[in-house]
Amino acid sequence: MSLPYFEPWVGSNYGTNDDRFLVLGESHYGPDSMPANSTRVLTQEYADGAWSHRFWTNIMQVVNGQPHWKMDRVEFWSRVAFYNYVQQPVAETAGVAPTSEMFMASKEAFFLVLDSLRPKTILVLSKRLRENLPSEGKPGQEIRCGDVSRETWVYPYSGGQALAAWLPHPSYGFSWRRWYPCVLALRAAGSNIPLHADAPQAARR
Repeated sequence: MSLPYFEPWVGSNYGTNDDRFLVLGESHYGPDSMPANSTRVLTQEYADGAWSHRFWTNIMQVVNGQPHWKMDRVEFWSRVAFYNYVQQPVAETAGVAPTSEMFMASKEAFFLVLDSLRPKTILVLSKRLRENLPSEGKPGQEIRCGDVSRETWVYPYSGGQALAAWLPHPSYGFSWRRWYPCVLALRAAGSNIPLHADAPQAARR
């Protein structure tokens, strides 16, 4: 597997203010026949108000630091990119963890997406996903948000680099108010990342 199968959602205003913010989810659940545009279609339908799901709602709340009823869905999703790392459906229904082989097979596609989107910051949506992301790159600065600290990781891509940090999966029991300060700290730290990485292509060999 190399090219991304599940195409990333890229908002129409993504990067217009040099704020290239990538939301990185773990995986899709559904039949093997799930179409390649599933991420885009589901996100567009959510933004249009055709349906609701706490996963997308909590992403909005934790990134903006506001309850969802105070936000415009279309406006929010126009400003971010969203990509699911694992590039095949994991199972018919949620609750099944991706295999190590699934994570490994999705590595090249991940870096191709970084080359294309050139994010400044990456919000990783679960500890399990963070633990299975590629080891290429280098440690970034530790960020602090209240009584919580987070290690960060700098991912190189062609012509630049992005700072990544993880939060708990935004599903049941997720408190966006607790984790919003971490998003603020990540974005602040990401703004200090130099534009050019140190030999990003060599780091991938």
